[in-house]
Amino acid sequence: KPGKPLPRDASEPEIERLFAQITHPRDQAMFRLMLDVGLRVEEVATLCIGDLMTASDDALGRLRVRGKGDKERFVWLMPETLQIVQAWLERRPAVEGEAMFITRRKRGFSVRGIQERLTYYCRLAGVKVSPHQLRHTFGRRMAEAEMPVTSLAALMGHAQVTTTQVYTAGAGVAVQADYQAAIAR
Repeated sequence: KPGKPLPRDASEPEIERLFAQITHPRDQAMFRLMLDVGLRVEEVATLCIGDLMTASDDALGRLRVRGKGDKERFVWLMPETLQIVQAWLERRPAVEGEAMFITRRKRGFSVRGIQERLTYYCRLAGVKVSPHQLRHTFGRRMAEAEMPVTSLAALMGHAQVTTTQVYTAGAGVAVQADYQAAIAR
């Protein structure tokens, strides 16, 4: 039976170099949602202003996301990510459409447009990272933090838990701990 390759995530130095180049508040918000929340590029492109929910007594924000197959889910935003998104929304020009992220022409972004923005910043940073690698990096980070696979599957919008198990296998948290214990003996 042919094997499955592990997800290709970005290294932490690559992420640091890339985000050091992203200065526009809109672009910071778009790419942080992929990295910090694990959104797909299409999910970012279809976000609307009304999808963001905040409560005054809660430090975490919440996003309603429409994923593959038009399935909806909620994802939570850490305070730092929420601030980045809110900073963009404060600067976002008033337009007729509800798209959260708009271009210079005051229209919602296409998937290709978001990909081209990331390619531009990658060129500036001297790295090669795709939007899906940002999502994979989120998955790896959560797996390394030992988030239960069922919770990670729900956050990432995976219909099957087996899809998400690739991240836990790639992170190898248990294997690393076992290796370190064996070496110590």
